[in-house]
Amino acid sequence: MNTIWIKHEKLCKILIALIFICLFIGIGRVLFPYYAQQTKFSGSIIGWYWNTERIPRFIIKDPNHLERETIFDVSDIVPEGFFLSFVALTKEGLYFRLIETREETYSRIPQIMCLTEKDLRQVPVIWPDTIDDLISSRLYVYPDKFYLLFASKDRSLPYKVYSIPKEGGEAKEIYDDLSMRSFGDDISQKDGAPLQYKDGLICIRQNDSVLVFVNDEGEEPLFPLPVGTAKLLKGWYEEGKSILLWSRDPNYAVVVNLQGEVLFELYRSWFLSSSCWDVHGNATNGILFTEASLVDFGYFPGFYALDFFRKERVGHFDSGIYDTRTGNMIPLYWKNQISPTGWSKVDYDPDFFERLLASAKRNRAVPSIVDKQ
Repeated sequence: MNTIWIKHEKLCKILIALIFICLFIGIGRVLFPYYAQQTKFSGSIIGWYWNTERIPRFIIKDPNHLERETIFDVSDIVPEGFFLSFVALTKEGLYFRLIETREETYSRIPQIMCLTEKDLRQVPVIWPDTIDDLISSRLYVYPDKFYLLFASKDRSLPYKVYSIPKEGGEAKEIYDDLSMRSFGDDISQKDGAPLQYKDGLICIRQNDSVLVFVNDEGEEPLFPLPVGTAKLLKGWYEEGKSILLWSRDPNYAVVVNLQGEVLFELYRSWFLSSSCWDVHGNATNGILFTEASLVDFGYFPGFYALDFFRKERVGHFDSGIYDTRTGNMIPLYWKNQISPTGWSKVDYDPDFFERLLASAKRNRAVPSIVDKQ
């Protein structure tokens, strides 16, 4: 025996090391899923059905029990000649925009709507003449107001931000230098969207690519992009505390605080890889994301450190939940069928959703003339 060990000592050491590695991975694959199951998420996952000819139909899922879901069809509240742009599900109800489908009036005068358990109402807004040559874009909902982004017909110009009182009133321009330009491939991945934060937005300033905080009181610079070579603003990592930035070349992702200081590296491509994330929403311990690509629709999957222990990971251009507590991934298997919309702060409550659907059937959206100054 000693003779065999001495003769093949190097090979035996390698075999022993491999056995220990396999045992470590095997034990990890048993214990890691059990540990990951202890994470509890708040809120509800929301997705929008593709290829439904603009029928306003989306899905609401319980992030802790993905088999529990509600199909939410609100076509009753969308009048002819309009389509619904989903915005937010809150404890008050469903906020959305009605957008005219006629090209000559496409979204020039946006209509902000709210469906509650009792009724459907349009927020009365007095719009200034300055929006005549603008196209409405994203809407953000706050406890006391809305922020609505407007783009110019000339897409090279910066976006503008208008503030609107929650109960309606005069819309006021508060910022005019917001960049929505993507630093990456804007077909296969998304970056640069403003982040809702406190009573304002964290966004990229167009003239110098500095990340700034904007609210009704003004602008506060945070830090310049890129951080290292990471300049793709992906979204919150931990909402209100840390931001996920991605680098194209080399391919890696970092999490930074609101001063731009790197907290840790989330991902790095050890081999040829085009993997990146699109972030759609957050909750405590969770990120709703899509596994996207940095290079058009070509895709070379990367390797994550915990892949040895995961039973599943989110596939190419599919969506899922990333557990920030454990590093686990929970696939949603929505590829080519459902587009992730966001992570609502409203906990999954089928009774509440049914009451909203009943309200939608009782009401009809009748678009009205919107006042202008």
